[in-house]
Parts: sequence; structure tokens; C-alpha cells
Amino acid sequence: AGCLDIEGDPLRFFSPEELFALYKMRDAKANFHYGAVSSVRDYRTREGAKWVRLLLSEADAALGEHGRCGDFRFFHDGNLGPMMNLLDLGPYHYPSDPVAPYRKFQTYKGICMGSNLQLIFYRNGRTGEILVKALYNERELEFPGLDATCKVYYKWTDVRSYIVSKLGQE
Repeated sequence: AGCLDIEGDPLRFFSPEELFALYKMRDAKANFHYGAVSSVRDYRTREGAKWVRLLLSEADAALGEHGRCGDFRFFHDGNLGPMMNLLDLGPYHYPSDPVAPYRKFQTYKGICMGSNLQLIFYRNGRTGEILVKALYNERELEFPGLDATCKVYYKWTDVRSYIVSKLGQE
């Protein structure tokens, strides 16, 4: 209620059932918007493809130039959701049910306006091999179907191939 400049909790006027109904409606809308629902998944993930291509080109540029150590791109949740769907990462690896999407993917857990995806690269100074670790909202991610070299560290060549294969499905 802080942003409403009123005293007390305005939610006190709603029963738990009414609050849950409001949550389900809001969550269903977000599940459709982010592409987590199977019926709109293909359409919404196409919107994420341009961001995935940008991610690849910037990663290639950063890894090719030894003078560049960081690259930041900020997305709104409406862009990050479709991108995560296209890549089948994190909570987006499991499409939602259009009738009750909140049962598989709760948007308040999966994505919010402050969500972020981080790819952290490590280069072996002796061999030149590049490993990558992915974080989604500061939590380690696994790439479905890829074998990690150690816990959640993956060969960049494998991750890059995985990402390119996902672009081929758009």
C-alpha cells in the first residue's frame, strides 16, 4: 500500500479465495505474454530470437577480443521471457498448461521486471578452452541435454551449438 499513499492494507477487503482468483488471472496473462503456454510458445519465442542472435554476436566479439572483459545488455521481462523460452532454460524448460498455467510455472518465481540472465566466461590460459556458467536471477542454470564439464560449467563450443540449434527451430 506504500505506493498508494493510504493507511492500512487494501488487500484486507479481499478473501483468500478472491486473492487467489486475482493471482491466477494475473499469472495466466503473464504465462501467455512470456510464451510459457504451449499454444503461444512458438509465436512468442520468435520474438526472443533477435535477442539470442545479439547475445551470440556480442559473446563472439567479447571472446575474440582480449581487451574486453564485460558486456551488459538490459532487457525488460517481456523480452527476457521469450528469449528464455526459445533457449528452454530455467523455469521455461517446462511449458505451462493453458487451463491452469500457475501449476507448472509461477511467474512470481520465474520472472519479474528485475530478472536477469548472466553468462560468465572462463578462459583457460594454457589451453585457450572457454567454459561458461549461466545464472538466472543469480541462480545457476543447467543447459538441457548438455554435459557439464564440472557441476554447472559447460564448454562454450557446446553451449554455442545448443543456442544455434535453438535458433534453427524458430
